[in-house]
Amino acid sequence: MTTPQVSGPHRIRIFLPADYAADPARRWPVTYFLHGGAGSVDDAAAPADLARLAGTDVTLYTGSSLPLDAFTRVAARHVKARLDRLGIPARLDDYGNGASLAPGCDGGHDYGCWAPALADYIPRLRAEFGAADTRE
Repeated sequence: MTTPQVSGPHRIRIFLPADYAADPARRWPVTYFLHGGAGSVDDAAAPADLARLAGTDVTLYTGSSLPLDAFTRVAARHVKARLDRLGIPARLDDYGNGASLAPGCDGGHDYGCWAPALADYIPRLRAEFGAADTRE
């Protein structure tokens, strides 16, 4: 895919709720898993219109086991700071070496950290699904 917000082309994986096809008119919250790339740590958020995230539940996760994580940590903090300046509530979970997240997490970009991060996020997403039903 290629969009004005995410220049591409990019391959993406989309996770749809079980009832997605049964109710095409319903508005659903969206979770984006974006892989990083070249450029500065500010590039990820610079072209994005973060103000469009108003009224959403934003959670950012980052660790510290790989050299790449130094950049993702700075980028996550930069995005969090921009959201704060815009008055958009956001949560940053910097789980460092993984010890604070789960026993199987080493702070890396792997299933040992993604699974507990998703387990942490799913209740927030479920709450957002409920809220989406009441929005106009």
